[in-house]
Amino acid sequence: MRNRIVRGMLGTALLLLTACGSHEAPPEALFPPALGDAWKRTSLTQAPAAEAPEDLARLGVKRIVRAEYAGPGVVHAEIHEMTTSAASLEAVQKWRAQADSVIFHHENYFVRVHWQDANKDAATDFVRALQNHLTRGPTA
Repeated sequence: MRNRIVRGMLGTALLLLTACGSHEAPPEALFPPALGDAWKRTSLTQAPAAEAPEDLARLGVKRIVRAEYAGPGVVHAEIHEMTTSAASLEAVQKWRAQADSVIFHHENYFVRVHWQDANKDAATDFVRALQNHLTRGPTA
């Protein structure tokens, strides 16, 4: 009788773990066709974790999603989906600042945004729109 109860509990736990497993958002959900009032997506690609910079790879990258947006300039954005939110936070803390770029994290996403031919206010609007999008939760 006891073995049957234990097996039932283990089966239930396994079912719950499977049902509650992380769901990978499709690239289109992470980077919508438009962000803010001025930015339109012009390209979207997904790359394997092996393409991550070494510093990020050591922390645990699951995949990389890249997008380019056109508007009042050009914005290149990358989301490195990390294995944990702690890894994402650590990546932000260890990343070296670069000109015309900003980084942030949301849950297990480490996000890099670099802009060209865009003024800082326009780039800030893009970053704010992307942060708001990820906070609301990417949906397919």
